[in-house]
Amino acid sequence: MISATALAEAYSDYLLEQGSAPKTVHAFAKIVEIEEAEFYRHFSSFASLEASIFQSFFDNALSLTLKEKEAGLDLPNELLSFYFSFFEILKANRSLVLLLLHQRPLLRNAACLKALRRSFLQYIDGLPLPMGVLGKLKEERLETIIQKGKGEGAWLQFMSFLDFWLQDDSPSFEKTDAFIEKSVQLGFRLMENPLLDELFDLGKFFVKERLKLFS
Repeated sequence: MISATALAEAYSDYLLEQGSAPKTVHAFAKIVEIEEAEFYRHFSSFASLEASIFQSFFDNALSLTLKEKEAGLDLPNELLSFYFSFFEILKANRSLVLLLLHQRPLLRNAACLKALRRSFLQYIDGLPLPMGVLGKLKEERLETIIQKGKGEGAWLQFMSFLDFWLQDDSPSFEKTDAFIEKSVQLGFRLMENPLLDELFDLGKFFVKERLKLFS
């Protein structure tokens, strides 16, 4: 018997030592001295095993964030804490991450990030993010669209951080830290900006008046 965690660790070690994944599950099972069926008891494929690795990175980062949240973090700093924790974990596993994400330019669609994406969207969905203009849309009963837009926007931002980090050549990846901090701060300023509400009201007024001209 072997645990899912032990399998993931053995797979990671193989990947780091050989530079590529095993050719088949059967070959990998022989390396770790288990029956092939035992592998499938935990994972359906190498892709699902790789997804579990990124899921564990997320779980660890979120656990650290929630501990800091208990100390009284406000929302922007909670998000920053999560991102910084996540990328510190990636930094400690950079060689592995580079191998797992090799030649995957469309990061947000990578199969190994699917579990991470689900967990991240659940996390974002539970945050009381300031809605700004979207708050006005909520009055028009578009809650589903609002929630989806909030989550997808955050996911695209998260993937932009990951893409930046993969290409960052600064010491300790300090440019990535700066990019994350500036992006999160700007995002909250935009969501809370009353000017956007005024522009939204002006746009609604303009559309309604234009429709009257053609009615």
